[in-house]
Amino acid sequence: MTSSALGRDFRLLWSAAVSSRFGDALRTPALALLAATVTRDPRIIAAVTVAGQLPPLLFGLLGGVYADRWDRRRTMAVVDGVRAVVVAALAVMVALDRVSVLVLLAAAFLLATLGTLFDSASFALLPALVPPDALPRANGRLQAGSAVAGGFLGAPAAGVLFAAAPALPFALDAVTFAAAALLVLALAPAARISGESPRGSVRSEIVEGLRWLRGHQILWRVTVLAAASNLAISGILAVLVLYALDVLRVPPAGYGLFAAAARTRRRG
Repeated sequence: MTSSALGRDFRLLWSAAVSSRFGDALRTPALALLAATVTRDPRIIAAVTVAGQLPPLLFGLLGGVYADRWDRRRTMAVVDGVRAVVVAALAVMVALDRVSVLVLLAAAFLLATLGTLFDSASFALLPALVPPDALPRANGRLQAGSAVAGGFLGAPAAGVLFAAAPALPFALDAVTFAAAALLVLALAPAARISGESPRGSVRSEIVEGLRWLRGHQILWRVTVLAAASNLAISGILAVLVLYALDVLRVPPAGYGLFAAAARTRRRG
C-alpha cells in the first residue's frame, strides 16, 4: 500500500507532523548554540536544555488525556499557530540581539510543552483517517517521516543556518509551524474528529491509563527502558554544545550534524 492509497487526509496529517518535527529539529540545536553565545556557564546551558526536555515528562499524560477530550484537528492547528508566533518572536529578538537567559528558558519550556500536546493529538487523530487494517503501515510511515525530518534533515541544517545568521533557523522554524497549522486545517470535514466524551476526571483517566500500561508487561518494560535511555541522553545533551565547541572545536555550522550523530550513536 502506497502513501497515496492511505488517502488525502493521511497525506495532510503526515505532512503536518513531519513539518512540525523538522521545525523542532531545527530549533533544538539552534537553541543550544544560541545559549552558548549568551553564556558559557554550563549550568545555565544545561538549564535551557532541561527546560526543553521536561515538558513531555511533566505533561505527557495530561496531553494524552486532553487529546481525547478536545477536537484534535483544532488542537493541532491552534498549537502550531501559537508555536509559529512564539518562534517568530524569538527570531526577531535574536535578530535584534535582545535575547536573555530567561527568554531562552521560557521559549524552550513553552515550545516543548505545546509540542507534547501536538504529538498526542496527531497520533490520536491517525485512526480516524485510515482504515483499521492500514493503521500499522500508516503509523510506521508517520514515525519514519518524523525520524528522517528530525534526525537526518532538521538537525544538520540547524548549524548551517545558525552560522549563516543566528535568527535564520528560528525564522524557518516559525514557517514550518505555520505550514503545519494550515495543513491540518485543510483536512476534510469528515476528518474533523472531536475527542471522546470525558468518562471521568482528568486524574482518574490518567490513573486508568497507567493501570492499563502496567498490565501489559512488554509495553511497560519498553516504556521504562525508553524513559531511562532518554534521561541519560538528555544528561549528555545538556552540555554537549560546550564540549563540541570548546573541546572538540566543532564549528557552529557543523554542530547540528555532530549533535544528530551523537544522539543516534547513543540510541544505537
